[in-house]
Amino acid sequence: MNILDPDKAFNFYTSILTTHAQQRLLKNKIFSGINIPLSNYPTLPFILLDKAASLVSQKELDVNETELLKLCLSQTVNLLDPDHVTLYTRFIPASFYNEILQACDKMKSLQPSFNLSAIDEIFDELLQFQFDKDDWSLLSHLDEKKFKEKNKKSENYKLLRIVEEVVHNFKSWKIEDDKHNNYAEMTYQRKFANILDILLEDEDITVYDGEKVSKDTQRTQILNENEDNGRKIDLLTKTKYADVAIELCSIEFKLQDANDNISKKQQSKNIRTNISILNNINNINKQSSNILYMDWKGREGYLVQVFQFKDIMVSYFVKDLYIPKNIMELNDFRSTLQYLCFWRDSVVKLSNETKLAAYKENRKYIVSGISAPFRLIDSPPRSPAQRPLITPFFTPTNKRTRKVMEQEDA
Repeated sequence: MNILDPDKAFNFYTSILTTHAQQRLLKNKIFSGINIPLSNYPTLPFILLDKAASLVSQKELDVNETELLKLCLSQTVNLLDPDHVTLYTRFIPASFYNEILQACDKMKSLQPSFNLSAIDEIFDELLQFQFDKDDWSLLSHLDEKKFKEKNKKSENYKLLRIVEEVVHNFKSWKIEDDKHNNYAEMTYQRKFANILDILLEDEDITVYDGEKVSKDTQRTQILNENEDNGRKIDLLTKTKYADVAIELCSIEFKLQDANDNISKKQQSKNIRTNISILNNINNINKQSSNILYMDWKGREGYLVQVFQFKDIMVSYFVKDLYIPKNIMELNDFRSTLQYLCFWRDSVVKLSNETKLAAYKENRKYIVSGISAPFRLIDSPPRSPAQRPLITPFFTPTNKRTRKVMEQEDA
């Protein structure tokens, strides 16, 4: 190995640490420390590998450190978890860390502004019902507004239907209180999927529920030379071009009363799942894109953006989300609906860009099959999307342990 070649050195250390991490997480085997020569490679990818090397050799790993190990091996900085943020400030030099924060600020500045007037108008009118004892008057008002809307395909009509759907679910959430928040994950998934179905009507995008396997995580495991069927996802958003499904983002759910350890594992898993999806999209688009996705804990959730910064991935918090349980709380859904529309517009844009890129690539192969180039074409300079692939780390599973491992994503 040429130690002066950063790509070869990175692949060498990543291969060793990936094997050690798999054995550590599956069999609790502790390895002696590996020295990463940061003086030769003072870059973020090697800094994250150095932290992974330190974690693998620790005698004990708590949940924060276990998930940090997986994320470091995935070349990912997770700015969602305050505990991880504290750890990053201890081992990532301030100059690099500030660059990451500045990149997040830049991504936020690039987010398009969205029209709030239609949503504000709906919720402003609903404030008169905020302290009603039942929802009869409120639903009658929504029915009247829907009737007056001539275009049943309009955005305004969709928004009214979504609010109506949320109100109809109040009865279910009253039972949730009676059961002490003991609803199954599938209940929250199904009710939220109904909202997304309305939001995505007339779009060439489908939300699949019921723990579908992400093919992009399966590809990641193949790249890691692991025999694995991929990770099961609660809600998987896809588009399609030429009968080929293209994953756009993953949405995960946990119980309303899930403890912090379970929530941290879900957060880490969903980051790495969406990085797998983003890798495939970048490969199709031949440029760096970004993904907006969601994590939910019962009726409480948050919107996340993940993007590539230099040779690492970064995930950061965009907005908190909330599904109200009664009329009094309904106005809190105003902001959530605004950001769900923002998410919808983003995923539609990503879908259109990816399908167009897939079409152009397909045309290129069709043309090359019927005509020969008249001159040699020099290889283009390496673009951001052509950098060495960032491969998320997933612990391999076997048939006997798959069910437990998928639940905990160890």
